[in-house]
Amino acid sequence: TPAAVVVSGTWDYNNAVAALGENLGVAELPSYHVDGQEIHLGSFSGNKLMGVKPQTDSKKNHVLHKLALYLTGKECQEQRFDAVAWGPSNIEVANLAKVQANPALAALLKQSAYATPQGAIPGAWWDFAKVLGTVAQEAAKDDVAALQAGLDSYTESLNAVINPTELPVWALVGSINDGGWNAATAIQMTENVNGEWVVETAVDAGAEFKCCPIMVEGNTVDWGQEINWNGVEDTTGAFAQADGNTNIKVVTAGTYKFVAKSGKLTISNVA
Repeated sequence: TPAAVVVSGTWDYNNAVAALGENLGVAELPSYHVDGQEIHLGSFSGNKLMGVKPQTDSKKNHVLHKLALYLTGKECQEQRFDAVAWGPSNIEVANLAKVQANPALAALLKQSAYATPQGAIPGAWWDFAKVLGTVAQEAAKDDVAALQAGLDSYTESLNAVINPTELPVWALVGSINDGGWNAATAIQMTENVNGEWVVETAVDAGAEFKCCPIMVEGNTVDWGQEINWNGVEDTTGAFAQADGNTNIKVVTAGTYKFVAKSGKLTISNVA
């Protein structure tokens, strides 16, 4: 009889039920023994958050907060569980009999004792980690060399993220230099002895940008540390918040000095 062991998450529960029906079995990750010691496989735990971007329109801001409260409230959490079997954070919904009876959430609860809260995961990881599953699927039976090659590839990619040979550089990213929103076309800044990232550059009216760390060789932008209009101190009056978002918009073309430090971007006229 065809069979498979799949390591996945509760987001796949409905798909698994549809495929296997009553043949579905769910359990926390297993334990193994090394030198007489039992070791339980660990995992990462996480949750989803909902936020509201700052708004200049007070009515729009009020409506969006109301919507966020509704979408994260008790009623929607129960509907979300019914639709996709996501575990609710609302205590009342979590204690409902149908939620308590869900085998995937019960297994997740058992595994949580061995889970580490998930922090920021580099976006690149989700791509190079696929090699593990791909190699395991495609390798011939008992082809240890192919499996080891896949593991070596994963390790090399992981080390490049954890211990990069390239250090991040702060830059102005966006249409400010007629480029795209990527590291390859960003305006790079230079760090001074005070730990400030500085650049003097000409900008065109109508351009939009943000200030972010980039990895030039890897052509990646760290949007998690972006400085947008909310972090700007503009002494020139030549910049504004872009319509509909928090991009920094150039109102008056010219040459300006940009200084980034501690989550703030100061813009001044070039003397």
